[in-house]
Amino acid sequence: MAEITGCGRMGWSRRNAIRLALAAGAVGLGGCERPAVAPQRDVAPRGFPLPEQTAGLFRDGSRHQLDNGDWVTATTKAGGTLRMPTGRLIAADPNWFWNAENLNVVPYTVTVPAGSYPVTLAVVSWPDISLVAAARLTVQQLPIQSWEMALRPGQDLTALAPGEAYNVGVDAGMMALLDGAALTRMTPLVDSDPALFELKARDEPIEVPGTGSGGNLIAFGTGWGDGGYPVWIGRTATGSVGCFMVDMAMLSRRESMPPLIN
Repeated sequence: MAEITGCGRMGWSRRNAIRLALAAGAVGLGGCERPAVAPQRDVAPRGFPLPEQTAGLFRDGSRHQLDNGDWVTATTKAGGTLRMPTGRLIAADPNWFWNAENLNVVPYTVTVPAGSYPVTLAVVSWPDISLVAAARLTVQQLPIQSWEMALRPGQDLTALAPGEAYNVGVDAGMMALLDGAALTRMTPLVDSDPALFELKARDEPIEVPGTGSGGNLIAFGTGWGDGGYPVWIGRTATGSVGCFMVDMAMLSRRESMPPLIN
């Protein structure tokens, strides 16, 4: 596995500490300072959850085992509507917009038709805290038949070892979805009006409006906090894009799954 630099690559002992702090309600919504290098891939001790597992989080009332051993109930909530004038999706920590080119904040190679698409959050809860375990951008309301890793230009699946995944590096405990056309509009807002990008709660999304024909931005908390999180593309029976799904890697990985959960 290639060495990961910058604070986007969280050590697993640190993640466990954050899990414990979150359970005690002691962690705020901030992150670390801006990274110099973007982490491109990460690996959990047992590998990331299978995308089929993560898709199951979008069934209201379903029960799931987390990677810390807890059993939790998943519920869904509307995350807003993402306007995509070019159909080129970017998933990134807004704290990285300032140096987008060097930090690999670019659209994925797979595009979708221009339009507006709903965002859904899968939330897991304890008695006194709720966290976003996954987020889904629905392109078509059709069953998903297969999953593939979302890639940025220059990324190569054959370069990954088993259990590795290209990911979205997060240093502020939150991630944003936006169209490629909206990046130039959003970048100066991070510095000029940072309150626009502040989460009011870890399980509540925020929207930053676009202007004119530009798209908007929808952001949400990232599970346990900082780290690196893969994005999956769900394909329909015809091979067209049904959804993009962000996995916060909270689930205990299974080695196999029954038929796909839609």
